[in-house]
Amino acid sequence: MDRPYLELATVAAVAGKPDRAREILRRRSVELKDSALVRAQQPDVRAVLAEIALAEKKPRDAVAEFWKSDSAPDGPANPCIRCVLNGVARSWDQAGVADSARVYFERYDAAPGAHLGTGTNAVPDVDAIFLGPSLMRLGELYETKDAAKAATYYRRFIELWKNADPELQPQVAAAKARLAKLTPVEKVKP
Repeated sequence: MDRPYLELATVAAVAGKPDRAREILRRRSVELKDSALVRAQQPDVRAVLAEIALAEKKPRDAVAEFWKSDSAPDGPANPCIRCVLNGVARSWDQAGVADSARVYFERYDAAPGAHLGTGTNAVPDVDAIFLGPSLMRLGELYETKDAAKAATYYRRFIELWKNADPELQPQVAAAKARLAKLTPVEKVKP
């Protein structure tokens, strides 16, 4: 319990180091002897395997692993449905299946606990990392399909990241430029 193997493996995978993530999981399997804890953490291991699959450019494997991360013998296992939905959305997006990516990014956006809220359903970690990029991606995915929806997502992204760190401001500028192309009669603040 005092060693955050799964969190470290997840960070390694998201950082694009799947071999390091697998090594952390291997070390965990050697050091963790409590069979009840191993069983209880199995859905969390599946979430790590999903992130590893994404890092290895195996998005369809990632979709399956993200769904397994929410499966236990007695029902749903993951209290963070937003985490699962975002993972599935990113997986379909990496696979190039735009319609499924749109559906799951929107489900992520609409799921309980949204937008760094407070209360028992709040999941600030997933939103802090993925909400901005998800809104931006939804804008991009809707550009050719529904300009009004694309504009809505770009506006939300711009509002969310308007005070972001300087190194992130080029992404805000890009969203503003895309929004300006969608809505040329509107003045978009620089």
